[in-house]
Amino acid sequence: MAGWKLSVRVDARDSLGRYLGHIHQAAVRTVEETARASAAYAQSIDPVKTGALRASTQPVILGGLTGGVVWGTNHWEYQDRGTMPHHIKGDVSFFWAREGRRWTPGHNTISHPGNPALHFTSRTQDFASKMFMAAARANFA
Repeated sequence: MAGWKLSVRVDARDSLGRYLGHIHQAAVRTVEETARASAAYAQSIDPVKTGALRASTQPVILGGLTGGVVWGTNHWEYQDRGTMPHHIKGDVSFFWAREGRRWTPGHNTISHPGNPALHFTSRTQDFASKMFMAAARANFA
């Protein structure tokens, strides 16, 4: 007896695999474009005194399908969320904006006036949401 077997499994898997590969590539491009554009936006709105915060702002890609923006300084949160007036004790050194130089008074207490909340991280998230949708429309078209 002679015969043959017909299967669409290989053809379908091959076509489906290519299709899923294109979807994955579009998703990766969307995340990368969103992270890069969001970091650039964040740098444009980051507060600048010494430039450390702006210089530390970078896009990050985690595994291709996850990305974001990181701020790599220890003081980003105080600038973003703000602070109430407070005392700083110890050997205090800071950038004295009014004088345009660093100030190192030695061991004493300073009455810090606080910082207004600037909300640059949430503004960057809002930008990223809009950018993600625009990048997705372009990459999945």
